[in-house]
Amino acid sequence: MRQTGYGLLSLGSFAGIIASGIYVKDILLTSGSFEYFSLLFSDVKTLAYWKELSLSMAESLPFLGLAMLCGIGALFLWSAMRTTQLQLFKKALI
Repeated sequence: MRQTGYGLLSLGSFAGIIASGIYVKDILLTSGSFEYFSLLFSDVKTLAYWKELSLSMAESLPFLGLAMLCGIGALFLWSAMRTTQLQLFKKALI
């Protein structure tokens, strides 16, 4: 019963990783974060304005989406680990 629950939690969190990954990708494309990163690496003169550029980059990052992605990723790793432990325990009993 536990193994089934952890397995379903793993599948659900994997689907959540895919959905939140797509969400973060879409937000990154629309927020202009890539333009700031390309500006950082394209011109050496922009390093004179590194404070303003770093603040602009920090403001354009989707922190909620990244936090959601990290949280669901951690849930997936935990539930997959528990499922694997239960499978190994079950094999040891047989």
